[in-house]
Amino acid sequence: MLSFNSSNISSKTRTIGRRMFLVNCFKAVVLFGIVGRLTALQVTESRKYRSLADKNRFRESKTAPPRGIIQDYFGKEIASNKKIYQLQIVPENTPNIDQLLNRLKSLINLSDQKIFLLRKKIAKQKLWEAIIVSDNLTWSEFSRLNLFLHELEGVQPIVSVARSYKDDSSAHAVGYVSEISVKDLKKKNI
Repeated sequence: MLSFNSSNISSKTRTIGRRMFLVNCFKAVVLFGIVGRLTALQVTESRKYRSLADKNRFRESKTAPPRGIIQDYFGKEIASNKKIYQLQIVPENTPNIDQLLNRLKSLINLSDQKIFLLRKKIAKQKLWEAIIVSDNLTWSEFSRLNLFLHELEGVQPIVSVARSYKDDSSAHAVGYVSEISVKDLKKKNI
């Protein structure tokens, strides 16, 4: 016949109670770890993930329209295109923007005022949007940048096309094109 000893039952109950306490402590540690990690992702790394989400949603790119040569009645060129060398930076691809700007200062002719304006512009724009650092580089500056391109993360030297007007007074009549500014938007009340 089976006989139950009360001391045997109480020791098994204590053993089960201790095991349940340890299991519940382990669950609490895991739960606090998960909650802590989620909080860290939402608070400390929110800017990074917001930027990645926006980058997945929108693909913005600016392309210049193809424009031909404009001549007057006598065949004299009024407007034409010329090749220019640009330097652009994508802040998202640059680990240290200050170090990059100082390095660019040693490679091309960048003033402290220009660097200050670039930092201000970078703070206002989206991280993945390219910022034009220099609009009209010389061939020697452009080739020097291409030589050190492996050291310059986030830098894009680009050959682009710019509109050239022979007579500046006719530029608006012929079709001057530029980016819209805040001032232009305020004038336009539609």
